[in-house]
Formats: sequence, C-alpha cells, structure tokens
Amino acid sequence: DIHKATKLTENVTHMHLNSDGTTLKQHKIGAATINGLVLSVNELSNSSAEQIANDISKELEHLRRTAEILELPNAKSINWSLVASATSDSASTQKKFNEIVKKLREEDAERFGQASLATSQELVSNFCAMHLGVNLRKAFLQGSESEIASETSRQYSQTDTTVHEFCKLFGIRGVPEYGVGAVSFPNFLAIAIKSAKLIEESNYYQLCQSMTLERQVGSRYFVTASNAVKVVFLRKAAFEYLNEFRKNTLEKDVYQKLQDSNAMAGLKADGLMFLHIYADLVTLAKSQEFKKSALDMNIHYLELNGFLEHLEENPSIAFNPNIQVFPSESRLYNECVQQNHRMKPKNKLIYSYLFTQDKEWDQLVEDKLSKGAATMRLKLKSYAKDYLPGGKYWDPPEEVKTVLKEIKPSNDICESILGLNDWLENSMPSISQLTKRNLIEAKKNDTLSWLDTQSRDEQYRTISLAVKEKVAVKENYKQHKKVIEEERQKAMMKMMQRQSEQAEKLRELKADLSGMLVINNVKLLDKVLLGIERDEHLNVLKKTKKKMELLKVQVKLRKVVYNQETIKLNFTKAGKKIPLAELVDQYKCLIEKNPISDKADYTGPKDLVGKDIWHRFFDCGSKDYSWFRGFVLAYDEESDKFEIAYEDEEEHCFFNLLVDYSVGDLKIIK
Repeated sequence: DIHKATKLTENVTHMHLNSDGTTLKQHKIGAATINGLVLSVNELSNSSAEQIANDISKELEHLRRTAEILELPNAKSINWSLVASATSDSASTQKKFNEIVKKLREEDAERFGQASLATSQELVSNFCAMHLGVNLRKAFLQGSESEIASETSRQYSQTDTTVHEFCKLFGIRGVPEYGVGAVSFPNFLAIAIKSAKLIEESNYYQLCQSMTLERQVGSRYFVTASNAVKVVFLRKAAFEYLNEFRKNTLEKDVYQKLQDSNAMAGLKADGLMFLHIYADLVTLAKSQEFKKSALDMNIHYLELNGFLEHLEENPSIAFNPNIQVFPSESRLYNECVQQNHRMKPKNKLIYSYLFTQDKEWDQLVEDKLSKGAATMRLKLKSYAKDYLPGGKYWDPPEEVKTVLKEIKPSNDICESILGLNDWLENSMPSISQLTKRNLIEAKKNDTLSWLDTQSRDEQYRTISLAVKEKVAVKENYKQHKKVIEEERQKAMMKMMQRQSEQAEKLRELKADLSGMLVINNVKLLDKVLLGIERDEHLNVLKKTKKKMELLKVQVKLRKVVYNQETIKLNFTKAGKKIPLAELVDQYKCLIEKNPISDKADYTGPKDLVGKDIWHRFFDCGSKDYSWFRGFVLAYDEESDKFEIAYEDEEEHCFFNLLVDYSVGDLKIIK
C-alpha cells in the first residue's frame, strides 16, 4: 500500500483505470489497476458495476489515508477526479460503469477542489480489443448457422460443440492420444506411417502424430477457432481411426460429425476466419513488439470493416492465402515467425488444408462465410462505432488523442492478474484472498525492487508502518469478509424468493395450459389452420394473427407441459418478421422431430362430443372476453363444426372448437 500510494502521488496528471472480474469456486473476484499498478484483487459480493466502483472507492480512500500518514505530497490527488479513462472487457458492462465513474469524478472534484484534466474533458471509454474479437466470432457463428439455430435451440454453436467433442475424445491432455483397448490413436498413426505407400501420406500421418491441440476451455480467446483449424487437418486420420474403433456414444457422435458436410464446412469457415482475422487481432492487441494503443486500432477496425463488406459480397476471397485484412500493418505479413503466424513451418502445412478444394464443402463454406461476415460487420459497427469514421474517437481533440495513445487496446493486465489469482488458489488453496492479493501485488507491482531503491531510513520507516498497520489490515479484511457474506446471503435469499415466485408462476401457467389440445401431427395442424381460414368473422389480417397466436401457444404448451424445453421457433430473423408459410413449415418439422407420446387423450374431433366445456369468446354485452359453460352435443364432419348447448341459452350454437381448443379458449370439464 505504501508503494502504491507513493507511485500514485508522483507527478500523476491523470489515471487510466482497468477492471475485470471472474468467478472462482462460486466467489466473485474483482481486479483493478491504475496506470498499470495493481490496485486491488478483492472478493466481491456480486459483479455489478456498483459493486466494482464501490470496491475501487474503498481502495482509493485507503491509499489516500496512507499517503497522508506518510506526509506524501499530493496525497489528496488519489481520487476519482484524476481518472481519465476506463477499460473493461465488455462495452455493455463499461457503459453502466462509466456512468458511475463520471458521477464519482464530479463528486471528488468538488470534494477535493481539483480542476484536473480528467474532469475538464469527457471520460474516455475503452473496451478490450480481444473481447471485441470474441464477440465478433460469436456473431459470425450465429450468422453462419442461422438456419440450424432456427430449427433447434443450441446453447453453444454447432462449430463449438463439434470442436469440443473432438478435443474431449482426442485431446485429453492437449495431444491426440485417445485409444480404444490396446490400440491407441498414436499407435494407429505409427502403423499408418509404416504402411503408407506415398511419401505425402507418410508425412501427413507424422504431422498428425506431432499435433498438439490447445487446452479446450470454452471458446474464449479463439482457442476453439485455433483447434478448428487442427480438426480440419486431423479429420482424415481421425475418421480412419474411428471407422475401425468406435463403441460409445461420444465416439459415434464424433464419427458422424466428421462425415457431416455442414459441420465440417462450419469448422473450415471458422478456421479461415482464425487464419485471416482472429490470430492477427490477437497479435495487434497483445504483442509487445507492435506496442499498439487504443488510437492505433482505429485504422484496423476500419480495415476489418472493409474486408467483411468485401467478404459478404465475394466469400471466395477467403480462399486466397495471400489476402491481407490489415494492410496498414505490413509486419503481420512478413517472413518473421514471431510476427506472422502463417510462417511457422508446422502452421504452413496445417493451414494448407484450409485452401484445398473440396466440392462437397466449399459451396457450404462460402455460404457460411457470406452470412457470417454480414452479422459480424453489424456487430463491429455497433460495438466499435466510436472508433470508426464518424465516431467520437475517430478524429478526437488533441487532449483525447493523448489519452487514447496511452491506453492499451487489450485488457491483458487484468486477465494476467486474475490468472495468477487462479493459479495461487489451485497451488495453495488454504491461503486467504488477502494473502493471494498481497503476493500478486508484490509480484506485479515489483514492490521488493522498489523497496531496494529506497534509503535505509525509508526502508525502516516503511517496514515499521507496515508492522504497525498489520492488525488494522487484518481487522479490515475480517470486516470486509463479513460484509461480503451478509450481502451474498441477502442475494441468495432474493434469488430463492425469485425462484419460488417463478416456480409458482410456472405451476399456474402449466395448470392453465394443461387442458389445451396439443397438435401432435401435421394432419391435425392443417385441419386447425383450415378452420381458421374458413372463419367468416375474421378478415385476412386477423386470420394471420390467429395463426401466429396458434403457433406461439403450441410452442409454449410443448415447453411447459410436455417438457420439450429445447424446441425453438424463431418468428423474426435479422430484425424482420418471418413469413407465416415459413413458420408453419418450421413447426411441421418440430412436430415430426419432437413427437409426444401423451396426446392429451385426444384422438379426433368426436372425442369432444358428450363433454362439458368452458368456452371463452367475446361478449358483446360486457365488451370483454368471458367464459361460458356448455355441453357438446354433436360433430358434423362436412362443416367441421360442433353443436353446443350453452347454459342460459335456448338456441344451440355451431362452432369449430378445434381452433379454440388449440389456443386455450376451450377447456374440458372433467
């Protein structure tokens, strides 16, 4: 703390704040730095912007008090008013956090009477270029797999799932070592090398044998995209191996996916985007050799936007190994293996498989590239709009340029802090978060080296003060832990109450829906739709609305009552409504792929005859929808209408009850 307080009072004109958070064993951990100096690595009760800002405020207050005890000059300058920029992983998270920071800057400027550079200009909001890349990849996969997503709900993309299953099978510890019984994959490759008739085949199997898959942890930072390239390369050998040895479900699933042209086309498209965009974006954002600033990235975002526009119109350009997405940075395309990942000897051979012609795949690949590029470009223009032409940071005033030049495009510093915190947790699980924080600060801030530069008197003074404050620090940590536990308990109680309320609503909804007719075959669906079409009381617009309502209610019925939680029917695509005919076709596919064994005791229209019912329809008297009790007397197949006798009504009525039975406007009294 003494080291940090000293550094923050030494000719600091403005501060650059970085923050990030993670979840470790169900505990929220927040990390914050100022001007590259680790400010805190604390446990938080939640990951909200308010909680993060509150934690940083406490740290600044503590360091300000430490500076005052040491009688350091400019002790009061350790406050929010000097914060000139704030960087986090997500632009959406940063938006809320920035609003809080602006308010705190104004409050501290008034409190400490400081008219600093930071308070005289707008707070510079920056996001992590790496996180931008991750979100662009998500957008690309969503766009390229839009048809698949419309048929079934997937928590993960098909590409991520395929790569994850392949790595689970062949990359247990990062290498393709999987084996069945006595024959392992490496053994199979060794046999293939010896039996290969052509030198090219032998070289291929040898490279497969030396292949290393990245450690598969989700899809963050393009690990999955990197592995997708290798899966495309390993496909032939893995397919041959599984063709001989496949027994359990995972083996059969992977074998099937290796034969699926659509799945393989998705991997190839993802691999091409990794080759052309993702890997270079990592280099630009993180490489110490390039030393890019947030301002430098403007031109690269513009270049990326132009490439995506070109790719959308002409996806075949992705098959050109020499295309340059970021032409302003020639070092990405030189002969240096440290700067150009394409020049690594092993990568040359692996990447070559992305450019081999395959008639079965390539048309699918081009289609995925075009659709994916369109959604990716929309995400880029939304996410990085301030850094593209017309944005406030494209050609900002000189004082803002100065700040942007000092900001790094990646939030790598907080990532490394949280990574070290995870390592300490796994290596020494018994130590407290306070101890982990002290170790991290000592290493990252190079505290011991700083202490060595001080005079003997200053060293003695620093150590004496540290020993003196030891008890207070421990007590503050205990109080912090107590507050965190109390806040966590309150949050858990609220969550349990919310879950209880949601469960009650679900029970009520299930009870309300359980009496409805579930449409379980295409023939019945056509019959109900025809009933709506024949309704003389509805105009064309109302008929369409009624059919839409039918589809929505039927999907909800299947999810809530029949536990088909994964089914999904998208009524819009890219912000536009999907035509009714297309929705009907989609629902017919859902019916065929998701049969229901329990058909609600319904076999045909005659099942309603002889039943007491509640029937809801518009009451002209009350000018509202009301429920009426009745008895179904008969069914006429020619008109497809039922004869109903309602209470307090002398005349019998004739309605097509199947439509109302399908949308919840009719219930059978049991």
